[in-house]
Amino acid sequence: MKKILCDYALDNQPYIEIKNCNFENSVADDYVIRLNHYAKFLIKDCSINHHSATAIDIQNNYRNSSLPFDIENVTINHNGTCSDSSIAVNIYNSEARIVNQNKIINNAYGITSIRNSNIYIQGDSGSTFDNAQSIKNNCIYQLKAFNSSWPTMVKYNWFANTINSNVW
Repeated sequence: MKKILCDYALDNQPYIEIKNCNFENSVADDYVIRLNHYAKFLIKDCSINHHSATAIDIQNNYRNSSLPFDIENVTINHNGTCSDSSIAVNIYNSEARIVNQNKIINNAYGITSIRNSNIYIQGDSGSTFDNAQSIKNNCIYQLKAFNSSWPTMVKYNWFANTINSNVW
């Protein structure tokens, strides 16, 4: 599979689920998965090995929803170089939970949270070090939040940069 775009959910269908997908060597100019205007989503048990600008792009999802909006047990690995400004997970004007045992590795940016976004980043409290949720070896930032965006919870994660000691 190369690319998924889900744009403007209908009022009676505000939910999308992407499960057990493998995006291998996806070469897209802008994104691999983009969800725009959804109240509820689940991206789970997927693998994304990409050469794209952004692996997962969440934009303008419904605010203050009681419905879950989760990225869970997803492995994202960028196959390019640090100079291409790749982003593993981009959250724009949205809310998202990055939970359990995601692996966000080798992108320029691990997670970006932009323009009034709220993100919740919580690994599995019962995980061992080897299978903990990890955001690591992203060349520029592991996590970058700006324009009135904040992580509301960051817990049980492994943030590391073992390839460049100048980057946090």
